[in-house]
Amino acid sequence: MKRQRGSQSLEFAMIALPFVLLLLVIFELTRFLWINMVFDSAVNQAMRVARVMPPAYAADQSVKEKIASYPLLEEEKVELSAPRYAGSVSDLAHYRMTSATQAKLGQYTVNYHFSFLLIPKLSAVWKESMTLQRVMVVAYDH
Repeated sequence: MKRQRGSQSLEFAMIALPFVLLLLVIFELTRFLWINMVFDSAVNQAMRVARVMPPAYAADQSVKEKIASYPLLEEEKVELSAPRYAGSVSDLAHYRMTSATQAKLGQYTVNYHFSFLLIPKLSAVWKESMTLQRVMVVAYDH
């Protein structure tokens, strides 16, 4: 009996550590999927904002602010590329750009840099994998 003393504590430790790690992984994965879904909704709403505004810097800032206004999304992690303006889908596909005043279409690339909540340094290791990216093509109403 004396040789088995403390074996229950050891068995608990051997089971508890992997179980807690599994719970942390499930939490972070669920959070990633949730933020991905919120980011999709935010980009869809931002596209509607961009559609009714004339192409300009102020409109670009409104798009970024609309995305950042959603819960769980932080404004400093939202990155909006400079838009590409074109007169038609064909022009956009062949990289024939026009000025903002003549644009009928605008293409925006929106990135969101996700970071882990519990182990933030892990996000730096997987930076490319943890970046959510959406491309918006907007037809302007002017």
